[in-house]
Amino acid sequence: MRIFSALFLGLFLTACAADMPLENSGVDTTYSSPVARDTQPSPPQSADQAAAPTPYGMVIEPDATSPAGAKGTASATESAPALAAQRLLTGRWVNSADDQETVQFTPTHYKTFYEDKLLVEEDMTFYGQCPAACSGGTSTGEPCFTISGPAQTDCYGIVRLTDDLLELQLLGISTETVVYRRAD
Repeated sequence: MRIFSALFLGLFLTACAADMPLENSGVDTTYSSPVARDTQPSPPQSADQAAAPTPYGMVIEPDATSPAGAKGTASATESAPALAAQRLLTGRWVNSADDQETVQFTPTHYKTFYEDKLLVEEDMTFYGQCPAACSGGTSTGEPCFTISGPAQTDCYGIVRLTDDLLELQLLGISTETVVYRRAD
């Protein structure tokens, strides 16, 4: 009986496959020529321009000698308080509820450590004014950052940031906050 079932299933699948159209084009024409892509990171966007967070490195400070939009420079929309917040955020922070967890912010990455072992390192983008895509379609005007991993991009609102205290909220997911204290 098993042989008959396997034979019937094989014939059925063959009949189904025979009804599917085959492509007449050869392998050489299957793929078009590669499209040239800009390798420069996108400059920070204003809340009106930002349809969704982008997984590119954040910009630290403007350089008046560089052309507008050049790699490593801030756009005219970046304010002095936003740039100061970026500098203040950079460094290592310890979770106040679990001192085994630390996070580290660099100009382009977010790293999570547990018991001094690196768990996660993801691309990070800082926004002086959180894009509307992070906060349900309306910009909050508050600073935030996004981390982009293989599965998704998450937005973290900066609730409070001082020299020694950082309070974050995962926007769109939870109203709870996580408090960190500076480790370095």
